[in-house]
Formats: sequence, structure tokens, C-alpha cells
Amino acid sequence: MNQKMTVSFTKGNATETSIRHNNRSLDPDHFDYDKAGHRHILPEYTSLNEVLVHRDIKKVYQEQFGKAVEQYNAQQKRKDRRITDYYRKIKNSKNQATQREFIVQVGNQNDYLKQDRTTSKNWQTAKKILTEFEHDFEQNNPNLQVYNAVIHMDEPGSPHLHLNVVPVVHFKNAQRGVTVKPSFDKALIEEGFKPDPKDSRALFREFQHQQADCLTELARKFGIEREQGLTNQLKNVHEYKQAMRAVDQAQALALQQKNKNAELAIKLTDQKSMSQELDQQIKDKQQKSAILSRESYLKVENGNILKDTKTALKR
Repeated sequence: MNQKMTVSFTKGNATETSIRHNNRSLDPDHFDYDKAGHRHILPEYTSLNEVLVHRDIKKVYQEQFGKAVEQYNAQQKRKDRRITDYYRKIKNSKNQATQREFIVQVGNQNDYLKQDRTTSKNWQTAKKILTEFEHDFEQNNPNLQVYNAVIHMDEPGSPHLHLNVVPVVHFKNAQRGVTVKPSFDKALIEEGFKPDPKDSRALFREFQHQQADCLTELARKFGIEREQGLTNQLKNVHEYKQAMRAVDQAQALALQQKNKNAELAIKLTDQKSMSQELDQQIKDKQQKSAILSRESYLKVENGNILKDTKTALKR
């Protein structure tokens, strides 16, 4: 019978990615593990991380948009309208993002607890699945150019893949502007995903479900069946982190309650012992009192007998 695990494909915040953070295994000696946001990392396992793709995003921009920018500039009569650095132009834009990040995961923290990250089957199998997934993702999504991909094995929880992409869409019939742009939604549409005018999130959900299905098929090759769970329902990494915090809080509360119950049980045991000891003390006092009462009675009786005897002799 195949093992069951959840799978998840969530999106990160486009403005908060950190390639240096993701690729810390390339230069661990100069990575600040004590910095806020890094303290959860287990440095003794950083060497197990694997960087699958590492390209300069600016070079990717030149490769994907350079020719279109040159054509645009050639059409501009005014020098101030020409684009000198397309990457910086997009980065400074208020309504465009230079890239997108996805977090890909097989299983949750309970599937990897108390297992050796170097040798255990679950850790190593997950790493193989994520490696194959990244390769297939590049083949299946030509409009999402992968410029960085790394598997993390050094964090609490489970192994996971950080996948950073530059979306690329072609406006073949455009009369104005740059004809190739980094628009994520339009890149998905160019790949064949269908938008819903009544639901702006439907486009990403369709894409997300397709990636989760691809991940499911890969996991099945390694003897793992998909299990429905919380991680399958999450839209992005923010929701994932919130869910994991909620799980940690619930586990902490359960442990706290367990400790309280244990303390209560100890107190009840102590109270029971004290009660038994008190009962014994009462019994001992009752027995002692009975003995004293008996002795007092005998003394009185003996006194009465002696008195009666003396009276009889006087007569």
C-alpha cells in the first residue's frame, strides 16, 4: 500500500523574495543565521540544500525583453522616452512585478519528524520528487522563465522547493509600447489557461491545480498517494505560514493542557494520599481514645471496688 502525503503549490509575495536567503548554501560562511527571519534555519543541515537553477535575473531580462526594448527605442524620436534599463523600469513600477515565487512541497512536518534528513527515505524521496518537478515545470511552462530554484532541507517542517520565475508574454499585434512584457496573468493566458471575468482568482487557481496534479503524478511514481489536507487548500505562502503557525499554536496548547492535566493528576494523587493519611491518623486517635477510655473506666471500677471493700471491713 502506497504512503499518503499532502502536496502543495503556493505563491509567495512577489515583492518579498530573497535570492540570497534562498541560496544560502552557496555561501553558508557569510550567511547571517542570527538575523531576524533566519533563526528558524538549522545551519547544520544547510549543506543538504540543493540549488537547481541560479541565473542573474537582469541577464534573463536582457534575453527575454532586450530585442523588444531595442525595437521600442528605435521607434522613439524623443530620447527621454527611450528605455535604458527595462529591469529597473519594471522594478520601480507601482503596478508591475519583476518576478514571481512559488513554494512547492510534498507532505507536512508530521511526515518527517524524528527522521535523519541525510538518510531517511521520506526526506530523500521528497528531494527527488521536487527535483523532477522543477525540470518538468520548465518544460511545461515556457512563458514562466525559471531563473532560480532551490530545495531547502534545513528548516523545521518538511523539504520544499523555492521556484522563482520571470513571466513573459508576447503582444504580437501591439501598435504601441514594448511588445514583450513580464505580465504574469497574461503569460498564463498565453499558455492556454482561461480567465474568468467574474472571478479574478480563477486564472491562478486553474494554474495552481494543474501544478498540484503534476506534483501528484510525480509523487505516485515514488509510491506516494496524494492525501487531502490543509496544505492542498492554501492559495499562497502567507496562508501557508499562517496555517503552520496555527498548527504549532494548537500543538503548543495541547502540550500545555497535557502538562496541566498531568499536574492536576499529581495534585489529586497527593490529595488522595493526604486524605488516606488523615483517615489513618483519625483511626489511630480513635483507637488511642478507646484505649484511654477503657483504662479510665477500669481505674474507676477498681476504685469503686476498693472503696466498697474498705467500707465492708469497717462494719
